[in-house]
Amino acid sequence: MVKKILSCCFLVSTSSATLFGVVIQSFETSISPGTSNLTLTACNVNAPVSSLLAEGTYAIDSNAANCHKLWANIPAQAGSKYMVVNGSTAGGVVYTQTVTGVIPSASSVFSAYITGLYLQAPAGLELRVFTGNSTDDANRLSTIQFNTSINPPVPNPLWAKMSVAFVPTTNTVTVQVFNITSFADGNDFGIDTLDVTPYIGGAIINPTPEPSTLLLTGILLAGIGIRRRI
Repeated sequence: MVKKILSCCFLVSTSSATLFGVVIQSFETSISPGTSNLTLTACNVNAPVSSLLAEGTYAIDSNAANCHKLWANIPAQAGSKYMVVNGSTAGGVVYTQTVTGVIPSASSVFSAYITGLYLQAPAGLELRVFTGNSTDDANRLSTIQFNTSINPPVPNPLWAKMSVAFVPTTNTVTVQVFNITSFADGNDFGIDTLDVTPYIGGAIINPTPEPSTLLLTGILLAGIGIRRRI
């Protein structure tokens, strides 16, 4: 069920939310990633041909090892599933989503957990944020570029949280994970738990604050309201 959660900084419609940070995608169910060059495939590594052997395919699965015999044994970062990708040699959009209700001028961060699946050859990715619902370069607010060699080698692969800061100029932004790798070998990666989090006083607010933090925040906001009325 879609819920609307009001934080102190913005209002976002989403299926999973916390008070200060909002999870906009957890990949627990099959999704449309908003791209024309990836094909959804079901994972069955015991099939005659590994299910994600073809370039430009993806699955929503619990472990990359279920999808390709050469990929690392990597469970979901959170929950039970994540987006497992054999990247297209054409590069392009991996995932895109429009987020409504952000407040203009409220500094924010778009984050995603990323892992490499074939760690001998990393993939190159970008996180991008655009104003409004257009992904034209003229509307781009912010970009960060990185590669999946951020992870240590097997047998201890880790998820890394990558983030890009932005300041919205309207109440709608579009966030995007973009593949910049044009070669086939190693262009394999996982994505989990996308979120949008505002800054308050220059610091990222803990997305799951303790009850005492909530109480302090309530007192602080109430005090601000009282001072404004004086």
